[in-house]
Amino acid sequence: MNNSNSFIKSILVLTVGGIILVLFLTVPNWFVSAATRLSPREIIQLRLDVFRTEGLLVGGSLLLAGLYLVYRRLRTIERHLEVQRDGQMAERISRAVEQLVSYKTEVQLGGIFTLERIARESAEDHWSVMEILTAYVRENAHWEGEANDSSRQPNGVFSGAPTGRDKGSRPSVAIQAILSVIGRRNWLEKEFEEGRLINLRKTNLEKLDLRGLNLAGANLRGVNLEGANLVEANLAGAFLGEANLRNANLTRANLQQAVLIDASLQGANLREANLQGAQLTGAHLEKAFLVDAKVDFTNFLGASLERAHLGGVSLRRTNLNNAILNRAKYDYETEFPEWIDRELREQLNMQLAQ
Repeated sequence: MNNSNSFIKSILVLTVGGIILVLFLTVPNWFVSAATRLSPREIIQLRLDVFRTEGLLVGGSLLLAGLYLVYRRLRTIERHLEVQRDGQMAERISRAVEQLVSYKTEVQLGGIFTLERIARESAEDHWSVMEILTAYVRENAHWEGEANDSSRQPNGVFSGAPTGRDKGSRPSVAIQAILSVIGRRNWLEKEFEEGRLINLRKTNLEKLDLRGLNLAGANLRGVNLEGANLVEANLAGAFLGEANLRNANLTRANLQQAVLIDASLQGANLREANLQGAQLTGAHLEKAFLVDAKVDFTNFLGASLERAHLGGVSLRRTNLNNAILNRAKYDYETEFPEWIDRELREQLNMQLAQ
C-alpha cells in the first residue's frame, strides 16, 4: 500500500514538473509572436524579461510549496509530541494514584503533591485530577451524620486504601493535604466556564485547617465541618444544606449566596462573615457568634438564633419570619427591623450586651 502511494505521488510530481517546464519554455514564444513590431534586440530583452518573471513565479511557488511542506512536517511532529505527552501524563497520573492508595502517609503525600503539579501544569488534565482527589475524599472520609457507622470500610475505585478516618478519629493527614490542594487550585475560570463543581458531599472534614481555601460553589451537602478552621475561606455560592458546622471558625469567611438550609451552626464563629443573600432556612445558629457579620438579604426563615450574639449586625433587610430569637444578645449598634421593637425584645428575653 505504501509503495503504491509513493508511486502515485512520484507520477504526480513528474506530471506537474513537466507541465511547468513546458510552460516555462513556451510562454516566452507567445509573447514574442505577439510582438511583431519589435527589433531583434527588443525581442531578446523581452524574452529575458519573461524568463525572469517566470523564474520569480516558479521560485515563489517552490518557496510556498516548501513552506507548506515544512508546516505539514511541523504539524506531524507536534501531533507526535502531543501523543507522547499524553502518554507520559497518563503514566504520571497512574503512578501518582498508586502512591495515593498506599498505606504509608509519606508515599500518599508524594502522590497528592504530584497530582497537584500535574493539575497546575496542564489545563486539560486539571479537572481529571480534581475528580480523582475528591473521589478519594468521598470514599475514604465518608460521613452519614451522627448515626453513621464509623467502622464502615471504603469501597469502589479506591478499595483497599487506608481509610480517611478510623472509628472516633479525625480525618487523616492525606485528607487534610487533599483539601489544601483543592482549596488552592488554579484554572478556576475554566472550571466556571465548563460548569465544573467540586463535589465533597457527605464527607468528614472535622477539625481540618481550611483557612483561606477556595471552595466557592462546591457541593458540600451533609458535610461534617465541626470545629473546622474556615477563617477567610471562600464558600460563596456553596451548597451546605444539612451540613454540620458546629463550633466551626468562619471568621471573615465569604458565604455570599451560600445555601445553608437546615445546617447546624451552633456555637460557630461568624464574626465579620459575609452572609449576604445566603439561605439559612431552618438553620440552627444557637449561641453562634455573628458580631459585625453582613446579613443583607439573608434568609433566616424559621432559623433558630437562640442565644446568638448579634452585636453590630444590621437585620433591617433580613428575612426573620418565624425565626427564634429568644435570649439572643445584641448591642447599641445592632439594627432591627421595625417589627422587632423594644417590647418584643423584652418578651423574647433578648439581652442588651453592655
